[in-house]
Amino acid sequence: LTLKPDSGLGYVDQSNYRMNGAGLIPLFEAVDALGTSVNWPEIDIVTDRNGLRKLMRWIDGKATKDFRIDLELVGEKTVLFSRWEKRYREPRDVRAYGMTFEQETTNATRGCEQSSGHHRIVKYVRLLFSTYVSSLIITFMQDFYGLKMVVRFEVDACIPSASSRSSRTPATTDDLSDLLSGMSVGGRKPGTEKFVSSSSINSESDVQVVRAGTVVPQSSIVELTTRSERWFHTFDWSEALPQLYLSATPHLYIGLHNRGTFSHVQKHELHGDEMAERRRAAAASYAKLARTLEEITELAIEHGRGGRLSLVCQDGVLRVYRRTSQKSFVGDSVRRRFL
Repeated sequence: LTLKPDSGLGYVDQSNYRMNGAGLIPLFEAVDALGTSVNWPEIDIVTDRNGLRKLMRWIDGKATKDFRIDLELVGEKTVLFSRWEKRYREPRDVRAYGMTFEQETTNATRGCEQSSGHHRIVKYVRLLFSTYVSSLIITFMQDFYGLKMVVRFEVDACIPSASSRSSRTPATTDDLSDLLSGMSVGGRKPGTEKFVSSSSINSESDVQVVRAGTVVPQSSIVELTTRSERWFHTFDWSEALPQLYLSATPHLYIGLHNRGTFSHVQKHELHGDEMAERRRAAAASYAKLARTLEEITELAIEHGRGGRLSLVCQDGVLRVYRRTSQKSFVGDSVRRRFL
């Protein structure tokens, strides 16, 4: 499979780009649309995975880029983490092949053909953090060192059920095509064939909800990335592991290429034996992240619902500032659910 390099503009933060800075609102709309029951006043933090990863880089002394995360207290103890970027879209890296690889190796779920991105939201509920069990869904549906969090993250692909895979065009005999022919973005629940497509608009948030496809199990979620065969030995596992771990993404597929010609894909499992040592090495950083998040929430609570704080990391130093703007990330209907 020979691909052209990525080109054009890519989203840095699609939600804030489309929502004019109110990028957390679609998270709540999606939870409501699925009818998921969440006891919002008990949640400590609502955030994108991106914010957690930035804090982990700072903790590990690897914050090579400055960043900012805006905070807002809602209810008595819940803190919203809002992503802040200088630009919500920017030119893609013309030396990379990640987007074209994803486009060529996945199929859109029926009804989602026009989608420009796919996200999933997970809730951490109480289980022992150090306990590993066979079910990937149970393993990650836990609190984070005592913190209850709702985390949104971007999903590249999923492995469909056998029934949905059999309905597709038969794969060729090429090894790469055989490996990737079944993957899709979005997906269907095993054993179901019914697709529902309808839409509604929330007048307060101006979010249009389009219903299509069905929820796929967490165990089928895949992170896709690409690397040059020549430089694969420099692959940064300390960067990749938190991306998988903080969102319970069980599969990592790495497409290896020689100047854009892909010959094979390496498949890695988050809970595989090969990752055991890497997981142990990262444990201390997760504990530090939890302590950092606790301090952040305590600071936000101290300043109250009228306080508007921002975390700003410059040259590796993380400081907290008070914002002059009192603008909220979310509307009244979202804030009320935390009271």
